[in-house]
Amino acid sequence: MTAQTVAVTATQRLEDLAALWLNDQWATHHETELHTLAGDRPEHHTWSAFEDLAEAVRLRNGLNDGPAHWSEVDDSLTGWDRSTAAWDIACGRVDDAAHTLLNGRH
Repeated sequence: MTAQTVAVTATQRLEDLAALWLNDQWATHHETELHTLAGDRPEHHTWSAFEDLAEAVRLRNGLNDGPAHWSEVDDSLTGWDRSTAAWDIACGRVDDAAHTLLNGRH
């Protein structure tokens, strides 16, 4: 596996963990996995970053599944395809939040 593949796999797993947390399917072993993926940082920093990720995943998935509206992402969007623009922004927020958990603030 390349370093990029490992990073993508870790990012996807963090997104999966966020979805489990959002859907009340969280278990102790998930918390252990979160801390392993997040590395050696204070627990409160890990949880703060994870909550940011979970909110970003909630919004992105809500745009995809229907309960969220593009205006929840950015109510100042203009143009003919605001939903796609909101999706792109929401995906970027998920990527940024996952990056923060894996590598610290950037």
